[in-house]
Amino acid sequence: MKLKARNDNVFIVRKEKEKKHSGINISEGAQVKSHIGVIKSCVNDKFVGKEVHVPHYGVEDVEIRGEEFAVTNINRIFAIRDVGETTWKPVNRYVKVRKCVNDHVRDKDGDIALYMTENHIEFTNWVQVIDIDEDCESMNKRYIGMFCVAPEDSEKLARLEYSKEFMLHEDEIKFVTTGD
Repeated sequence: MKLKARNDNVFIVRKEKEKKHSGINISEGAQVKSHIGVIKSCVNDKFVGKEVHVPHYGVEDVEIRGEEFAVTNINRIFAIRDVGETTWKPVNRYVKVRKCVNDHVRDKDGDIALYMTENHIEFTNWVQVIDIDEDCESMNKRYIGMFCVAPEDSEKLARLEYSKEFMLHEDEIKFVTTGD
């Protein structure tokens, strides 16, 4: 079947449901549709055949002639990679960031001043910039390694698989700092 996407739509073939995670079997009722797929049709041919992270919001699952697709707007795509690769690249003005973790209270020299038990170590909203889409308007590669605050809840913030890495739209970044 030849499928031609129109307007700004993207047709994605999702990978199979995940049946195991970290060596543990996932029950049939707990399995969800895969958040990873391959772009089958898109107005931007450079994305066709690329593996994509399917967004959580704004996706409609449809069946056409027996084949299932996740359909969304091209602007909702935030991460792509070549099939078989492991590194996600940001697209559509997204910035790849890594969540920072509070570990212990430290003094100005970086030495532990107050040891925090495992129960009290919490994630922060601070993230470190690790990659930037070349189409970003207000962010550029010189910001890699700097820090910013990510919103607690935004459809423009998406976790990459099961990692501490996220994609954050550049519009959500209010400032960057070296952390000094």
